[in-house]
Order: sequence, then structure tokens, then C-alpha cells
Amino acid sequence: MPCRPVPLPGGFAVVCGPGNRSKPCTYCGRNSSRLCDFPVLRKGIKTTCDAPLCDRCTQRIAGDGDLCRAHAPLWDAALGKPTVGPGA
Repeated sequence: MPCRPVPLPGGFAVVCGPGNRSKPCTYCGRNSSRLCDFPVLRKGIKTTCDAPLCDRCTQRIAGDGDLCRAHAPLWDAALGKPTVGPGA
């Protein structure tokens, strides 16, 4: 079974089991730790983009959100202000 460390406040946990491998980041290929939170319609169902992102390639938004490079400009345009910035 594959195992991987998962960062937590104050430390980390080790998660093991089938299907626990993270997908590579959409932009750089590193291990992803985040998914794009931009709202989209997929087959008529409201969901989120879910593009895998690493900590360096994410565009953080206020709160606990992450955006991919394709959706960050759309978010900025809708709100009329820029995202928090790249990375965590």
C-alpha cells in the first residue's frame, strides 16, 4: 500500500492505502496538495474545477480557496480585485 505524509497544523500524519497517491500538479508535475475551487458545470451539475495544484502553482483566494492559472483571472474579473497571490 502506498503511504504519504499529509501536513497538518502542528505536524503531519501518514496516510496509507490504495488510491492515496496524489495526482501531479497540472502545471509543473510536482505532487499536488490542492484542487482548484473555481465553480463549473460538468454534465449540467454544479461542481468545482478540481485541477490538481501544488503549493507553488496555486493562486490562493481569501478564506481557504485555491485557483488554477486558467481560472484566477476569471475570479479577479468577477470580483474586481486580484487574488491573494501565488502559493500558500
